[in-house]
Amino acid sequence: MFLLLLLLLTSLVDANDFKFCSANLLGLNTITLNPHEPIQNKDLHIILNGNSTVSVSGGRVDVVVRVHGFIFSEFTLDLCSNIKCPVVKNQVYNYDIVYKVPESRISVSAVIDVSIYDNTNLKLTCIEIPVTLQEISSLYKFFYLFIF
Repeated sequence: MFLLLLLLLTSLVDANDFKFCSANLLGLNTITLNPHEPIQNKDLHIILNGNSTVSVSGGRVDVVVRVHGFIFSEFTLDLCSNIKCPVVKNQVYNYDIVYKVPESRISVSAVIDVSIYDNTNLKLTCIEIPVTLQEISSLYKFFYLFIF
């Protein structure tokens, strides 16, 4: 039981693979998903860490989840709702985007696109994060509810 708990908790702190789809003016270094593989009908934390190469006083974050190229879900957040603004050039930041993963009947491969813009609509960064949206199995529901 302890080993299973340790393995589940370890998977929560691993940084996820991602690729940039535009310039990285925000100096993004790591992205961590919590949980590591998103679970349908549960909150997903997309945690961005970096050291900005520009000053930012406001803007927005666009998040689009694509399944086989089709939009599964999308939303927009105020950039400064979860980070201290203004972000000063060369300042380290930690931005936590919270997203409720929609429910589907099967586990499915997806890509989470995150685009961040300043208040002049300049694209500061764009990233793509490949994930598998996990359906909640009965056994996993039990452990998830027990642990969290």
